[in-house]
Amino acid sequence: MDAGFVLVAVDSSQRSTPLYRSWPDTDVAIRDIAAALAELDETDGALPLLATGFSAGGRVAVLWALSDAAIRPSGFRALAPALTPEHLDGERRVRAARGEVRGRILVGERDEDVTPEVHDAYAVLAAAGANVTLETVGGLGHGFPVGFGRGLPGVLELLVEGRGGGADEFGR
Repeated sequence: MDAGFVLVAVDSSQRSTPLYRSWPDTDVAIRDIAAALAELDETDGALPLLATGFSAGGRVAVLWALSDAAIRPSGFRALAPALTPEHLDGERRVRAARGEVRGRILVGERDEDVTPEVHDAYAVLAAAGANVTLETVGGLGHGFPVGFGRGLPGVLELLVEGRGGGADEFGR
């Protein structure tokens, strides 16, 4: 089935332990992403580019979208991003203020791994005038809400179309 999307799942080249990969260095993460995107054929490479990620990957999705990388997404969907105001330097705030990116942040009400910092980071983006929304899912910890996968195509379409909103907090 042709959904008009290509999923590129990027493995981090950064290891925290012999078996665990993460994204502690955003510049290295962006290089990993660029290398993965270079593998796409011309047709797939011409599709709209969106970023999504969970936890450290969610942070990378936001920061890549706000980076000065030659290839960067026009939107993001960040789930429980490990994002703090300190990650949002002056240049990223300027790009956010210019409206260069649309995004949606989803975080669990009981997520003690990334709150309250992600709320503070969202406040920085909102104050800069970014087209970003934050949704809180009641009762959810550091994880994915039930039914998230079913609604992901709709959320991605909304981001591609530039509305940056719509769909509920579960991605439906």
